[in-house]
Amino acid sequence: MATSLASPVSSAAVERDEHRRERGRAAWLVTALTLLAVVVHGYHPYAEDGGVYLPEIKRLLRPELYPKGAEFVVGHLRFSIFAPVMAGLVRWSHLQVETVLLLVHLASFWMTLFAAWVLAARCYRSREAQWGAVALLAVWITLPVAGTSLMLMDPYVTARSFSTPLALLALVGALEFLLPRDRIGLAAAGAEWSAMRGRGLALCLGALAGAVAMHPLMGVYALGCVMLLGCGMSPSRQVRMWGTLGLCCAAVAAAGAAQISAVPESRAYVGVVLSRYYWFLGEWHWFELMGLVAPLAILALVAAGRGFGRAEDDTARVGLTRMAVVSGVTAVTVALRASPVSSEVSPKTSPGASRPTLRDVLPAARVLAGMVPYNVVRKADATFHRGTTGALVIPAVTDVPPPPGPHDTCYDIPPRYKAAPSNKAAGG
Repeated sequence: MATSLASPVSSAAVERDEHRRERGRAAWLVTALTLLAVVVHGYHPYAEDGGVYLPEIKRLLRPELYPKGAEFVVGHLRFSIFAPVMAGLVRWSHLQVETVLLLVHLASFWMTLFAAWVLAARCYRSREAQWGAVALLAVWITLPVAGTSLMLMDPYVTARSFSTPLALLALVGALEFLLPRDRIGLAAAGAEWSAMRGRGLALCLGALAGAVAMHPLMGVYALGCVMLLGCGMSPSRQVRMWGTLGLCCAAVAAAGAAQISAVPESRAYVGVVLSRYYWFLGEWHWFELMGLVAPLAILALVAAGRGFGRAEDDTARVGLTRMAVVSGVTAVTVALRASPVSSEVSPKTSPGASRPTLRDVLPAARVLAGMVPYNVVRKADATFHRGTTGALVIPAVTDVPPPPGPHDTCYDIPPRYKAAPSNKAAGG
């Protein structure tokens, strides 16, 4: 009898020891893949949105360097603790800002890949499948998603560098809380099982709080995914059906309300925004649409368990794929409703969105909305290199000086503005 009572305890201890050893091996794998990913994909600290986040960090460290124009970055980052945290790391470490950014970039890649391994470990018991999932993410980590021109991870440090791994950890915690006792992979006793669920809930809530604090919008997206996962894995069919439908309708309604309540933009700004066709699904190329539809179709097959051989331990995998399909379809529905008339059509960090601020700080100048491609680098001999395709968009205006006076009027684009031709021909 003593042997029969001790056997389950010994089995659980052996499984825990094996899990710790596997976690150590995964840490070494993730470290190697992190270095490989940074070497392959590169590190560009001043590119794109990096040019918005970095000035705010430097302004907090040395305010005298930015006596004017701080509103260009403060307005975008006022709801995030990213810049204060980064400035605090610089003060605490006594290192240069550039050095801290590089170390944080490496750490964010490592955290993302390790969180992906933990998530894969909840979906697959095979080491090869877990490592393969992480290796695939490392290869794809800075590739643009379909036609969005958005990458899974930026090759520079932003608030998303923190919100991405935190969102993955929130899903891990949600799975530990939601998975049935016989699917967690440990022969846990009742008290140990309750403690495990408590740790999962704490991890989920803590990661969500961190994601919201770093990047409120990404944190809200992560919260929505966790709620969809909870509905999709509920044992109640009513919750799975009506809870999921309610969340989707709430997301579409919230997006519609934000668009309706947004301040209308001028015709000129709308024309500038439309020059970036990849912001609107209706303007995408066919192969970009395939890049959107095909992953959702594959995930739908996995969620339905067709052609992939349903296993006994695929509860987490099916729950995650169902969540991904539902959230993806909801996002596509919201994107199809996007209108360029609203100021919510593009990020407030875009160059054209700074036009009202420029009018305030330059009251004697004529301010025009415009758009230039990303990744324009100044080279020697007064030459510039453009690393991203796209047309330079600037309105056609009559060369008439502003009316004289101490308070000259700054004009919006006059009605004779002509929209630039579509970029689809150049992109094809």
